[in-house]
Amino acid sequence: MRVIEHRRSAGKGSAIVFIHGLAGSGHGWGKFPTLAVQDVRLNAWDVFAFDWTTGVSPLAGLLIPWKRFPQLSTVAISLSTTLDVALEGYEHLALVARDAGGLATMRAVLDDDVARARLAALVLLGVPFRGLKTYWWYPTYRLHVQLRDLAAGSEFIARLGADWTEKIGENPPFLLRAVHGESEAAVFPSETTLGGFPSRFRDVIGSSHTSPDDADDATYTFVSSLLADQPCGGPVFVSYAHEDRPIVERIRSHLEGSGVDTWVDQHDLRPGDKWLLELDQAVDSASAVLFVVSSNSLEAIERDRFLKRELQDCLEATSRRRRPLIPVVVGETPLPPQLTKYQWVDIDDPHGMESLVAALREHVPPAGSGTRTTQ
Repeated sequence: MRVIEHRRSAGKGSAIVFIHGLAGSGHGWGKFPTLAVQDVRLNAWDVFAFDWTTGVSPLAGLLIPWKRFPQLSTVAISLSTTLDVALEGYEHLALVARDAGGLATMRAVLDDDVARARLAALVLLGVPFRGLKTYWWYPTYRLHVQLRDLAAGSEFIARLGADWTEKIGENPPFLLRAVHGESEAAVFPSETTLGGFPSRFRDVIGSSHTSPDDADDATYTFVSSLLADQPCGGPVFVSYAHEDRPIVERIRSHLEGSGVDTWVDQHDLRPGDKWLLELDQAVDSASAVLFVVSSNSLEAIERDRFLKRELQDCLEATSRRRRPLIPVVVGETPLPPQLTKYQWVDIDDPHGMESLVAALREHVPPAGSGTRTTQ
């Protein structure tokens, strides 16, 4: 298993990684990566392909018993290692994956917290999330570990579904699209490629093939349009003491009105949400973090272990992902020791709010961009 470089540029922090499916290879994407490199709309992204060993020849594993294909869980580990080592320098990742490769990619995203925190987009092309029933006739089905993993009801599929529900759920902290190709419906029916995802993440196109002839190809147009100028990261996370809700509401209203998307718990947590998990995901995926510094928050840091922990999480996440953390100071409140090295904004200054908007605009997605942690 290896990574194929189509474009690697010094200083870029974003990368698209193509992961092929069964019977494919890292070069099986045809002109797709080349078109992406030539597409000026994708200039912010470097481009790679992840190559893993697979095949569906009837001879594989039967007449050539020495040929062994890795289980999809092993492919997931290898992909995770590639993302964490070979592509370590990229803080934003867009993973575009096909059928079985998509399953391995989902497994890697679930098992690798570091890679998941860097994930800006996940595009799944004809990925049988609920497993397949169409390979029962395959001559060496029981000898082919990858086909066994793909089978509906297999241990791999069952665990993947359960873990996805537990860790990602209906509010992924990244852009998600599950794509069904009508021309491949006989092999990859819509109930398995779309059925496991909420309707707002589903798309149907004529074909989800991965070897486009030109930039007018439907699959290329769909994927490139998703990633073109895609803001890398989620909404601005606002951390504050709950006594400051009126101030936070004023900040949020101004930012949203200025086209800056925000994540504030009182607006973005819904009944039944696992609030601690949602908060962690919002912090990890945030394009920037605001910490409201007031007498209330200073007192809360001293007496409330939760806000102190949240501040520490914000410091660690922004440092790890090289995202801005901006203290928003209310009145004459001094900065807490943890924030003294950060440039702050005086929210009571006549130009404070506009300075904050200007500082955030280059880092954050526009309001309503679809990358919100909660919908």
